[in-house]
Amino acid sequence: MQVINKIMQKIKNILYIFTLLFLTTPLWSGDPIMPLREIKPGMRGVAKTVFAGNKIEEFQVEILDIIPNFRAKKDLILVKLLGDNVRKTGVVAGMSGSPVYIDGKLIGALSYRMGIFLKEPIAGVTPIEQMLDIFEREKVRDQELAAARGFNPAFVEMAVGVRELSWENFIPPPWQKLKTIRTENVNMTPLEIPLLLSGFESSAFELCNRLFSGLGFKVLQSGGTTGQASDEDAVDLEPGSAFSVVIVDGDFGLQATGTVTYRDGNKILGMGHPVFDTGAVQFPMGQAKILTTISSLMASTKMAALTKIVGTLHQDRTTGLLGFSGERPQMIPIKMSYRSEFQPVNEFHFRVAEDKSLYTFTPFILRLVLGNALESARLSAGDQTLIVKGKIALKNHEDIEIENLYAGGPPETLLSDALEATGDIAAIVGSLLSNDFEAPSIESISLNFTSLPKKSRATVQQIEVDKLVVKPGDEITVTVTLQEFQGDKHKIQHNLVIPENIDDRSITIYAGSGAFLTRYEFRKSPQKFRPQNFQQLLDLLRKRRKNNRIFFQIRKRDKGVLIEGEELPSLPPSILSVMNSQRSSGNVSSLIDRKILEDSVPVNFAVSGGKIMRIRVEPKEE
Repeated sequence: MQVINKIMQKIKNILYIFTLLFLTTPLWSGDPIMPLREIKPGMRGVAKTVFAGNKIEEFQVEILDIIPNFRAKKDLILVKLLGDNVRKTGVVAGMSGSPVYIDGKLIGALSYRMGIFLKEPIAGVTPIEQMLDIFEREKVRDQELAAARGFNPAFVEMAVGVRELSWENFIPPPWQKLKTIRTENVNMTPLEIPLLLSGFESSAFELCNRLFSGLGFKVLQSGGTTGQASDEDAVDLEPGSAFSVVIVDGDFGLQATGTVTYRDGNKILGMGHPVFDTGAVQFPMGQAKILTTISSLMASTKMAALTKIVGTLHQDRTTGLLGFSGERPQMIPIKMSYRSEFQPVNEFHFRVAEDKSLYTFTPFILRLVLGNALESARLSAGDQTLIVKGKIALKNHEDIEIENLYAGGPPETLLSDALEATGDIAAIVGSLLSNDFEAPSIESISLNFTSLPKKSRATVQQIEVDKLVVKPGDEITVTVTLQEFQGDKHKIQHNLVIPENIDDRSITIYAGSGAFLTRYEFRKSPQKFRPQNFQQLLDLLRKRRKNNRIFFQIRKRDKGVLIEGEELPSLPPSILSVMNSQRSSGNVSSLIDRKILEDSVPVNFAVSGGKIMRIRVEPKEE
């Protein structure tokens, strides 16, 4: 019995020691940390960052004080930078996330600057404890990503032609909120984030500069990826290393640069402040090489290049970014070719991040890069005519075929052929990514652009019919007069047969462009363009009317309803009354007229405009 008691006592002692070890072992296995309560003014420490290449260098910092409640229930450590490097550069854009240590313990990430033209480099450090809180948000990441995607009618309306393809309709709404957040405190603001563009023409660069500079970015023209990483460049991400938030890679590049703060296995924290502040994200994360640090009295900045993609960012929070190395990110591969009779074929290959946290971000970037590629291939902004053929490959669904002709808008609209074509394609992608029914997977996009040497555009001036009074079964000839842009007039004739089952005393004849007809239908029945499921959305996108066709329609008045996108025409009064009583549900709307026949003929122009006329119908003689 005594032997058993001794054995049991030894087991208890072992369990007690194990429990003590477990309770006193830090939760995080990365660098040891120093709690905020232990940090005092006058303490000195070191910070780590890269000024050139991949070499992590140290510089000294002195604790000035703690700013309590800098953000709601969040403090900020105020420091002064010391040393030869920072004496020349001051606080540098791209240092965001640079880890700061006291006595070998991590206290936080260099992430804020105080003003410009200061005699001494004063900066703010986000406490590491606040950054570690980001790990807790991983528990609800999937739910947040699902909630971030929501139906945006602007994309569908642009894709079918009832809304203008303006840049404003592609700018993510959250970006306006970010402008307010980043300017609310003029004394201590987040360090600017270098946004490096490679392969971009001056017009695309200026557009990026106007849009991104107000969002906390320092937009710079830089080189592309360094290609296959050399042994010297292939460094692992560690505290002090430069890393990239990859938005576009390939023949064109768009990446934001920051610094790694903390690493625990494959989990990486960095930046110390947000990039887009959108919570759960899925941006690619890459290694970066610092080409040089540009010193400036106003604001120094790092110029970087992407080395290679090494993981995926999961969180973009007010206190920093969280990424996971080794996790393959979601990106949309795009193959694009451009040809004209004056030059050989140009091909471009690039990938765009598919991030659902900013469902309008991917379409905006796609339009930007496609437009830039066209300008690069043309060696000018150009404004002629483009024929586009291609497809969007979807996982578990049939491809969406793209085939259309684009000649831009009238001169007063400033809509070039390239802006029209790229906006149309980006609107289709936006419609897919922002749908409210299922999370689609775009496997690839392939596009072939062919340039014509003139602006092939024509406007409908008038339509004529050979009969103003018809009977069911009659054939009528509709003549459409087109005025070519800076060219001749053309007359297009087409025969239509009046349906036998017409019982109305009048009908409407329409002839003109697909866009004009779609806008007419949208005014009459806007709910027809509000898909109620993913298949309806795909059908709507696949049935888009082409620009280089003249459409003819016969329409009649109707007393029916539109239920969840489906027409129920010519209802008896009793049923119509019941249906109309359900209109408050939002899925039922009145149907005041409908098409009974539609046809089209191809032309060599992008057609704009249209005309409508009414003709009388007499009963057919028995």
